Amino acid sequence: KAIELDSNYVNAYAVRGLVYDNQQEYAKAIADYSKAIDLDPNYANAYFNRGLTYDNLKEYAKAIIDYSKAIDLDPNYANAYNNRGFAYANQQEYAIAIADFSKAIELDPNDAAAYYNRGLAYYNQQEYAQAIADYNKAIELDPKFVKAYGNRGNAYADLKEYAQAIADCSKAIELDPKF
Repeated sequence: KAIELDSNYVNAYAVRGLVYDNQQEYAKAIADYSKAIDLDPNYANAYFNRGLTYDNLKEYAKAIIDYSKAIDLDPNYANAYNNRGFAYANQQEYAIAIADFSKAIELDPNDAAAYYNRGLAYYNQQEYAQAIADYNKAIELDPKFVKAYGNRGNAYADLKEYAQAIADCSKAIELDPKF
């Protein structure tokens, strides 16, 4: 209705895009984010959210372009760095991903997800000590971070530190029996 009343109402397109994204109607979400961007090319959140939709579609190159534009518009956009890092990691570009996760952590040192994601990138490069350090920080920030326990357990297992691996996997199961 808001768009019907004002076809240039940027936020209405952006919010409707979020709703479409949540309903997994990705083409409609992208269309609405694109319309919001057409109306306001400096709307960093619209680029960010369109990037999220491209992530959902596993179109990581397009997601990276949108996250990069959001960062250009707002160089302090920690979530955009984190999500761009995630997209790079999904393309197995771990060094670039680690740089983005590190920037996200610099901008928001209390973001457990950024530490966890950087830990995953280190793990995928078989840099287990760095991965464990990041999982430790993620768990320190969020003691119920199930995946951090599970993946830290994997890193310990790869280092043949089986007692710690079992302890971490047990903790993950304790927190979420379906894990």
